This record gives sequence, C-alpha cells and structure tokens, in this order.
Amino acid sequence: MFLQGFVPKKAGIHAHSGLARQTRRFLPFLGVLGCQAPGDGLATFHARVLSSPPTVIRVSWRSDEPTRGQVSFAAEGEGSFVTPLESAPTTEHEALLLGMPAGVLVNFAVGDDAGFSASGTILTGHYPASWPSWTVSGERTGGDFLVVGMFGNRDAVVIFDPLGRPVWWREVRGGVVRALPTLDGAGLLAGPGLTADFLWRLGWDGTREDRLPAPGFTHDFVQLDDGQVAYLAEVEHQGSAGPCTSDAITVLGDTVPLWDTWDSFEAASEVCTAREDGTWTHANALDHRDGNYFVGLRNESSIYAIDDVTGLPEGVFRGAEQPSDAFLAQHQFEVLDDGLLVFDNGTAERDSSRVMEYDLGGEGSLAARWSYEADPPLYAFVLGDVHRLDNGNTLVSWGSGGRLQELRPDGSTAWQLDADLGTAFGYVTRMTSFYGGS
Repeated sequence: MFLQGFVPKKAGIHAHSGLARQTRRFLPFLGVLGCQAPGDGLATFHARVLSSPPTVIRVSWRSDEPTRGQVSFAAEGEGSFVTPLESAPTTEHEALLLGMPAGVLVNFAVGDDAGFSASGTILTGHYPASWPSWTVSGERTGGDFLVVGMFGNRDAVVIFDPLGRPVWWREVRGGVVRALPTLDGAGLLAGPGLTADFLWRLGWDGTREDRLPAPGFTHDFVQLDDGQVAYLAEVEHQGSAGPCTSDAITVLGDTVPLWDTWDSFEAASEVCTAREDGTWTHANALDHRDGNYFVGLRNESSIYAIDDVTGLPEGVFRGAEQPSDAFLAQHQFEVLDDGLLVFDNGTAERDSSRVMEYDLGGEGSLAARWSYEADPPLYAFVLGDVHRLDNGNTLVSWGSGGRLQELRPDGSTAWQLDADLGTAFGYVTRMTSFYGGS
C-alpha cells in the first residue's frame, strides 16, 4: 500500500514513477510516494520499507540540478538522525534510513547540504513473531547500538538500540559469533558460529551476502582502523602422537599465519594432542590494542600478547595472586589502560560464571580488584563478553546464559535483557552509527 503526501517544493525534486492512493489513516504499508500536482509547486519523492529486515527504509528522489542529497529522519516522538551527504553531486538520489525500531511511524525529510523540505511518514514492519523474544528492565547508559550474534530457534545477527529494541536483524546460516560494522558504513563483517573458511559480508539492505576467504576461521576476528582484518584460524599439523589442530592469528589475504601456537610452545609435536572439542589450545577470543594482538586460549586459561608486526609473543596473562581469583575456560576479555577485564566462564564443577577485573603486576601476574557473580548463579558454558564503558559501568554478555547486562561499579544492575530459554548471545560490538566511523 502507498501513502500520498504533499510537501513544499525545493530544489526541483521530482517523483519516481509509481501509483499512489490517498488515505487519512496511517496503516502498515510498504511505501510512501509524494506526488507533484501540476501548477501547485509540490515536491515528490519515493520511500519504501524493505522486506529484510522491514525496519530499513529506502528513500529515492530526483533533482533538476546535481546536488549532494541527504535525509533527516526520526521515529515518532524520538531523537533524529541524518544520513551522510552523498559523496558527489547527482540528480538521482537514494538513501537508506537505518536504526529505526520495528512497528513505529518514521518521519523523514529529504534535502541536500542547503537544508530539508520534502517530508513524509512511513511505518516500519514488525520483528518476526516466531523468533526469540526477551524482557528488558532498567535503562542503558550512552546512546550506542549493540551488535550481537544470536543462537537458538533462529541463528542470526541482531542489532539492539539503547532501549533494547531490535532495529536490524538477519538470519545467517550457522549463526554468527562476532559481527563488526564495516568502516565504509555499508554493512557488517560477520564471523560464522562454526569453523569455516570465510567471513560473511552483509549489506544493510538485506540483498548483499558475500564470502571473504578466511581459511580455517574460528571464533573471532578484529578489524583495525586501517581496514586490515585479522582472524583466529585452526591449522592442521602432524605431531609425533598423530594429527594436531593448532590455533593461529592470520591476516585476511595472507597465506601464512602471523602467529601459531605450534611455533610458540616447546615440544609442541609431543604435547599437541586433540581434546574432546577437537582442538589443542582452543583459541576463542581476539583483541587488538597498542601494537599487539591479544588472543585468549581457553584450554590453557591464558591470554597471550602477540606483536602485530613480528608475530612474537610479548607476554601472557594467567593465574592470579589468589588461586581462587584465577579465570578458567574464559572467553572474551578487554585490556584496560591499567588492568584486565575477563569473562570467566569457569567450569561445570563451579557451575557459575563471573566477571573478573585485575590489576596488572610484574611478569603478567594478576591481582583481582573487582568481580561480579550473578545471584542466583548463571553459568555460561560457551561464549561470554565484557566491555568497560566510559562512565565506569561494565557491559556483559552472558553467552549461552542468554543475558545482556550493564553493571554499575557497585555491582547493581543498570540495565538487563533476558532472552527466551535456549537463546544464546555471541560477542557484543558497540556501534555509534550505522553510517560508518564506529
């Protein structure tokens, strides 16, 4: 269904071809067409809600003279967003409106670098009723989006707004353990939930789905400011006791790993034997900071610092001054200016996961300075992630526990999202904008 809207004309904007039907009620519909009536000086445009997901709106228009177009938009009663100015003047314009919740009226205005005039309203579609649902309590601080993989009755990547509402989602075969916005603002890079030989590149409009070759990819990857992508890879070796799968850091496009556990442990050919999960050290988390990659080895309960140029180990974090404070079978972590934040999965015997923060002492020794354990206990046997926010709060993904949570320094909960039983969350990425630069 189309809705016809009339607006003051500016900069010679013309309609794309299409049919329109006038109505005085707002109903769920696929598109909006503002039409130019002869002699009344009215501008026209075309807007359409896309099918996957139905929270993305494509707006297009034509101008008499080349201009750099953009669109201002907002959900009814909420703060506004503006799409980036087009890179070059043109008479054929198009913009995607991103970050809108499901089932809301969106007001938008079409314009250029001189201002906005042509406006309309369109209704976004709904989040699928058959997909996992969740409950939200409290209020998140900051205004960023959360990009997270979701596993359960649907394997997907989902983006939540600051209120915990889904604003973008995409079902992905095999699930997604990590997704990062591309630097050009065109979509996401996504790491499959299972060991694969590629990374996904997904477009915001739901039509683009490319595979970037990443032989042996497993668990995690990072994207540097210069666009370089490095990922964790499984590498097959032949040890004295038989075949062995080691873990490596590989730069996308390179054929030789930058670093491999096979080369970093003494007598690797003797000690490298397959565990029940099929790997030796089981690398499951990767980060980058200050010229080093940091890689977490679950089966070693340790985090290694690797020089990002030479591939040489620079140090290792493991254990703690108090044995009961040591992290075990950990997943994601964050290296702070003066410490280390870790999602400590723990073991099935402990049956409780926790967040641990450590001071960094000499020789990589760790002294616990803050911790959080859910009450009642929550055990995440896989996944889990932590982020320190600018205000001192801590963002936590409880992985297979199906919870996202923001904690205050005193351990109280500022915000919490609990998904349906059986739903798990992957690693979390904070994103300030859909349009790049985050």
